[in-house]
This record gives sequence, structure tokens and C-alpha cells, in this order.
Amino acid sequence: MRRLFASLPWELLGPRPAMISLTYPRDWESWVPNGRVLEAHRRAFERRWVRKWEEPLVGVWAKEFQESGRPHMHLYVGLPTGMGSEDFEGLRERTLIRHRFEQSLGRYKGRGLVPPIGYPHGGEFAMWIRTAWSEVVGTQGIDKKHHARGVDIAVMFWSDEVAVTADRTRVAAYLAREASKWRQKKPPQGFVGVGQYFGRWGRKVGFNPVVEEVTVDRAVARELESRLSRWVGWKLYVESRGRSRTLNPQTRLILRHWGDGITAFGLGPEQARRLLQWSEAAAARKAARGQLASSCQDNSGTLDASVAPGFEGGWPAKPDGPPRDSQVGGTDLVA
Repeated sequence: MRRLFASLPWELLGPRPAMISLTYPRDWESWVPNGRVLEAHRRAFERRWVRKWEEPLVGVWAKEFQESGRPHMHLYVGLPTGMGSEDFEGLRERTLIRHRFEQSLGRYKGRGLVPPIGYPHGGEFAMWIRTAWSEVVGTQGIDKKHHARGVDIAVMFWSDEVAVTADRTRVAAYLAREASKWRQKKPPQGFVGVGQYFGRWGRKVGFNPVVEEVTVDRAVARELESRLSRWVGWKLYVESRGRSRTLNPQTRLILRHWGDGITAFGLGPEQARRLLQWSEAAAARKAARGQLASSCQDNSGTLDASVAPGFEGGWPAKPDGPPRDSQVGGTDLVA
């Protein structure tokens, strides 16, 4: 899941990405008795979205289960372009209210006090999505509480300025972590036919993984591994908030074997290119020093670095620095 999320072109979600949660009533067994019904509800919701807004639904979805066994779904999608600006600002204001409540009262108690989406928080769009989901489940006109609380929406960016400058790769990494919690992927006993636990919408509009393969020699690969292992060590240290007795900022990631490689989540294409440039320059400098030392041994003398074989122009230039956002706080790197 994390590999998929990290490689998707999130800019296709547009300027209004949001997290939508679709939930069921407390007596959920009556409305979603098995995984096949859950999947049918997901597909029916997508069809209603396309019919209403006359545009494809673009984003990702994940199925999860609470400790009680009650299923729910999380969608990270771009809100429709036909949605009114006042409706969107209402959702943005509600997201800020939720954030303040969670900070002061705690995550679960704070969320319980947040007003439901609707007027004035989401307006016409909020009322449409509430009704659409309750009709899909079958509770419309039967369970008023589910109509009011069955859908929750959190806007990802709290201002237009943040939406322009935010690193969406980091947002995707956060969502992947939240959606890949295995303790929430265990359906209750007898709840069969769940199918896929996550997936994506928008294949026809290009919302597909972007993969670029670059072949590097062994020396460059080792430099890449070395730098990524140090960043992972820093990440683990920071996440432990300095309390770990076995980790410190100088701790390297212990790999099974050099050459196995490291998977790095949270690095965008531009950061990856700069990382490769840095590693190539480091490998070239070490190769030049090795050739110089070898020549000195063969000639039993000294050799000026500016005329070392293959480096007539001098030592390879050292880049200005590592990729921006390569600090621990700006990336999410895991082995």
C-alpha cells in the first residue's frame, strides 16, 4: 500500500483534496452483513458521485474495521469542481474546529463534539453526500442519526497558500501509514468476501503509479544505501523522541547485506534526482582518490590531482548539499 500511495500523481486530485470517512450505524450487521455488501456499497457510492458531478472520482480508498467489528471506509479524493466555494470554505472551517477540539480534549472526545457536516459546514455538497451514503446503505428515512453522522469530511489543506506549497508526497505517506494499520484490517468472524482492502479511482484520467527505473553502478548504489541508512537512523531516533537507549543520531541502519537496497517512502521525483546526483558525485570523488593513490604507488612519487587519469578538469564538483526536504522532519524513510 505505501509503495502504491507514494508513486501516485497526487496533483490530479486538484486544489481540494479531502479525507472522507463512510461509516455504518451501531447495528451495522443489519445493513452490511458481509464483505460483498460492503464492496457493493463502495461501488454504488462511486456511481452516484459520477452521476451527480459528471466527472470521475479520483483518489484512493481503504476498508477498515473497528474493534467492535463495525466496518468503515476512508476515501482520499479530490472534491468535485462543481462544488460551491462557500460549501468548501464551510468544510475548511469545520476541519479547523475539529483540529482545535482534538488538541484540547483529545482525539476521540474532541471529534465527538464537532458538529456534523451540513449547513453551515459544507452546505449543499455536504447534504448531498449525507443523503447519497444513507441511500446506498439503506438507512435513509429510517435512521436519522446515521444520516447526520454517517459521513465525515476533513479538508487536507487549511488555506490556499498551504495547498500551493504543500508537499503532497508527504501527505500521501501519512495517509498510507494511517490506512495500513493491520489491527484495523481484521474483519469480525464470519464477515467473508471483503475482497481488496484498498484501491484507487481515476485510472482512465491517469491516476496511476509513476515509476522510473535508473540503472546505477555498484559504487553509486553503495553511496545511495549509505545515505538512506543514515536518514532512517535519524528518523527512528526522532520518532523515539530521544528516549531510545539503543539509537542515537549517529546510529546507522543495520542492513542484512549491503546491496539489498532500501525502500524510501516520502521522496518526490525531484528529491530522488538530487539524491542520485549527490551519490554519483561522491562515488566519482572516491574513484578519483583511488586512482590517485594507485598511481602514486606505481610511480613511487606524487601526482597532482588536476591531471589524474580521467579527471583532467580537476576533482568532481561537490554538489551544494543533499536533497532539500531530506532532513528527518521532511521525509518518511523506512527500510
